[in-house]
Amino acid sequence: LVEPLQTIPEYYVQAQAVAMTAGDTHAALLNSLFYVTISFWAGAKLSVCKERYAQARRSMEKHGHLTWLAHIIHQESNILLLTGTKDVTNKSAMEIQVEQDLQKTNPHAAYTTLFQKMYINFILREYEQMKALAEFFFEINLHTWTLMYNHTAHSFYG
Repeated sequence: LVEPLQTIPEYYVQAQAVAMTAGDTHAALLNSLFYVTISFWAGAKLSVCKERYAQARRSMEKHGHLTWLAHIIHQESNILLLTGTKDVTNKSAMEIQVEQDLQKTNPHAAYTTLFQKMYINFILREYEQMKALAEFFFEINLHTWTLMYNHTAHSFYG
């Protein structure tokens, strides 16, 4: 049985190809981000997600697109953590820098990243860490619509 959410990622592959053909690298890389993200939330095998994230990261690095790369680095880190191939206490310098830059320049993206961290800690039953992240999550002073938007998206996909 194929669920509707499981059919969506392939449309992003098509959209990415069309955008690249049209020379719109920004849209192509955004569709790449959507593809890997929705693949994860739709329940693709973690080994498949790991490969897709690595490919998307290389593409974003190649094109120098730091905005989407910041999302990919964080999400790929979650996949590596869930597959047991990453030590949570051992962040690379690039991961730390990207996370700091994201929090300074794009609070909405940082908000989404924080929500994902809470979700991963929930999956791993790291409740104290999840609680600390939740407290920080609600301390961030963003518009109510941002909270609603992020919660709605994660409730739908998760």
